[in-house]
Amino acid sequence: ILFEILTGRLPFPTDGTEHYFSLLYSGDAPRVDEVDPRVPADLANLCADSLQRDAAARPESVKAFARSLRAWQQARVIESEVERLARGVEESLAGAEEQTGSRRLQQLDRAMAGIVQIEEHRPEHAAIRKWRARADMLRDRGIREQVQASTRRAWIRAGAILLALLAVVGFVVAGVVESKRTEVREALSD
Repeated sequence: ILFEILTGRLPFPTDGTEHYFSLLYSGDAPRVDEVDPRVPADLANLCADSLQRDAAARPESVKAFARSLRAWQQARVIESEVERLARGVEESLAGAEEQTGSRRLQQLDRAMAGIVQIEEHRPEHAAIRKWRARADMLRDRGIREQVQASTRRAWIRAGAILLALLAVVGFVVAGVVESKRTEVREALSD
């Protein structure tokens, strides 16, 4: 049944009962992935195992076959999730390269969250090392940019405070000078 579901046809042609039974008892069924190359190899292996002529080579029971099929389905779900997370990590790292400072660090946080999730499912994933190295390099750059921006802001604030202080001092000095002028004028006019 699985062969027919995957390929849309039976493993052997049914053009005649005698011919069909001779193939069924003497011929090997073709592999599903030979009939339809889009069928994943692991699923094709499950189907091929279930079509073995030797009963000892087939799954021991329908329950055993169902467990194998469910395990394959779960593996595919995990693989799809890992692929989705990997795309997200790549997008976040690319976004981090385009950003600066705190925005870069936010993108890196997203990337690292994806990497951690991928490690939970596939600790041996080939790209994890590369992603971590890239993220570390970008994180260092982002922190340096943040420190530089913070230093610039501090200098700008200090400059503004200094200007305000100089303005106050200027007003005080101008007031004192004007007051002394007034005293001198009054003294000269007396």
